[in-house]
Amino acid sequence: MKKIKILFALLAVVALLACSLNVFLGVFAEDHAQIIVSSVEAERSSEVTVSVSLANNPGICAMVLSINYDSDLELVDAKDAGLLNGPTLGNNYKTNPYTATWEDSAAASDNSQNGIILNLKFKVKDTAGVGLHPVSVSYSTDPSDMEIYNLALDFVSFDCVSGGVTVVCNAHVPAAAVQENVLPATCGATGSYDEVVYCSVCGAEISRTPKTIDATGNHTPGEPVNENVVPATCGQNGSHDEVVYCTVCNTEISRATKTDLATGNHTPGEPVNENVVPATCGQNGSHDEVVYCTVCNTEISRARVSLARMYSLRWQNRYLKPYRCCCCK
Repeated sequence: MKKIKILFALLAVVALLACSLNVFLGVFAEDHAQIIVSSVEAERSSEVTVSVSLANNPGICAMVLSINYDSDLELVDAKDAGLLNGPTLGNNYKTNPYTATWEDSAAASDNSQNGIILNLKFKVKDTAGVGLHPVSVSYSTDPSDMEIYNLALDFVSFDCVSGGVTVVCNAHVPAAAVQENVLPATCGATGSYDEVVYCSVCGAEISRTPKTIDATGNHTPGEPVNENVVPATCGQNGSHDEVVYCTVCNTEISRATKTDLATGNHTPGEPVNENVVPATCGQNGSHDEVVYCTVCNTEISRARVSLARMYSLRWQNRYLKPYRCCCCK
């Protein structure tokens, strides 16, 4: 008895692994029993039929299947295909997984027919995305609750091959246009972008139109700068151009000529003598002491300076005394 239990446990593990493998991995033996869910295509909001069929059926008298389906699919009907006897199909199509049962207790022999055993009608939801929405089948391999067996009450193993509904988009539904590859316009240059329309169902690009953005013309003034500067001096006005450029495109926005008033602050040089009248022995002399600006040469000041007349000296009684010369007596 213990060996039998171990054998059933091993069979259950093997069957469970077989159901979890994907047919596209190529690990199924071609002659192994299979439960196959068909793969079909449909558009959103449409109804479609997915079939469940048997292949390489070794012979059974009972089968209980659980049908699992994607949340973007809505089961609306299930019909027995008449291949297996004793069908029991639930009416609550909102349950997921949905359960289908066949049991032929009065069978004289196991049913080994191959073909479609169940047709499932699904409605594809409006929100379903493009691509595969899987439908799969499973069954219990618990030895105490075998869901597939033959008249000898032997567990019968099937490989489960998943299928489903691939949502396609045969008629694109334009979504709102979006902008791509945007090159913003500036005050002095045009911009551009691509106006692109995608399908709201499958995301495919429907159209792409290049668009031009007119230059704004709205310059952004920077800080004024001075150009063409003629410096003012102490005696002469100066000038400069006050220029404002756009900080975006560097276009000249404005130019105004400004006058810089003379400073009036002369820089005095060293005094020089002018209008010099030399002093003689009989007459005082004089000169003008003049200070000019070293920058603009403007006369800053002029002062008349007198010079005392000159005397001749001679020795008299051992003393040096001045005396008048003959020309200035």
